This record gives sequence, structure tokens and C-alpha cells, in this order.
Amino acid sequence: MKPSGLLPILALVACGPSAAGRPPRAAPTDADACPRSCALLEACGGAPSGCEDECRRQQEPLREGFSASFTACLERQLEPPRCGTGENASIKKETARAENVRLCWFATIEAYAARDRGASMRTVIAAVCKRRARCDGAEVYPEKTCRADLESRTKDPAAKVLAAARETTVTSLAGCVEARPCGDDDPFQACFDAQKLGAPKLPAESPPQ
Repeated sequence: MKPSGLLPILALVACGPSAAGRPPRAAPTDADACPRSCALLEACGGAPSGCEDECRRQQEPLREGFSASFTACLERQLEPPRCGTGENASIKKETARAENVRLCWFATIEAYAARDRGASMRTVIAAVCKRRARCDGAEVYPEKTCRADLESRTKDPAAKVLAAARETTVTSLAGCVEARPCGDDDPFQACFDAQKLGAPKLPAESPPQ
């Protein structure tokens, strides 16, 4: 899925025009999103160690265009030298950086979730219900009843993250859930954690002087 409609959505969180006289820069692509976002984080308080390698690892399970859209949002929000602090000199660049990384991450997630409408989570719910039928007996908890009971989970935060995941990632997660031993208390969480889906990690803020 190519999220051609995502950039207009994310423009709602734009922080204003670029610096006067600066020539417009080409929009990020998935190919250059990691070096561009890491360079921006470094200019705005410091990038995490091994930033580009970690960024590419996080990029792997996500849909085409996610990294480009996330980076486009960051470039609007964290334009140096203010780095998202606006006119408030009391706000540290590290603080503004962390807040805007979270803002852009969740804004991009929401855009994908709006398109997915819970479909990715339903794939995983089907796997959860097949496992329950195997472990508890289909006559005890029929799959149809199980799916109906879990439909509300399509609006969970995890469901929104799954909406941004590649189809192969969702399929892998569902297969993991269905195959987990019956003694596992929380097979979904174990399999979700294994996919390493999550927001970028930043260095800790420097302590106040």
C-alpha cells in the first residue's frame, strides 16, 4: 500500500513554512528516511547510538511509505535551529525532540489505522480464536463466538500499530499466536514483542544544570 494520501493528513501538524530563502527539499523516501531523520535528531539534541542501523531495523516490519511519512513530519516539526521549541527559549531541544518524535509517530500510525479499519488486527484475532479452539475445545468456545467477543480489540492501541505493519509482518504474528503452547498466558503480547514494532528510542534527556 502506497500512502500517497498520508502527507496531506500529516500536514495538519506542520509547524509553518521553512526558513526564508531556503530552497525546497525533495520529500523523504523510505530509502533516505533513516539518514535524514537521524541527522535531524542529531542536530536537535542528539541521535541514539547506531541510529541509522536501528532505524532500518524498525523500518523492516512497517508498510511501504511509513518511514518516509514519519520523516516528513519530523522535518516539519523539528526544523533547526529551533528544533520544535518555537519562541519559548526555556524548552530544551531534547524535550521538544522527544515530544515531536512521539507526535509524528502517532500521527503516522493514525493515518494508516484510518485506512486499515482494524483489518490487520482481525487477522490476528482469527489466530487467537483458532488457538483457543485448539486449547479449550471448539465446543467450549466456538471460533465465531470468540471473534465476536474480541471485535472491540480492533480499536486497541496495538491494533493501530498493526495497521502500519506489512502484510507479511501481520501474517507472521498471527502464525506465531496460533502456534503458541496452550500454557502461555499471553501469546499475543509475546508474539507482538517479537516483531519489534514500536516508536523510535531516543537518548535520555540531559539533566538540568
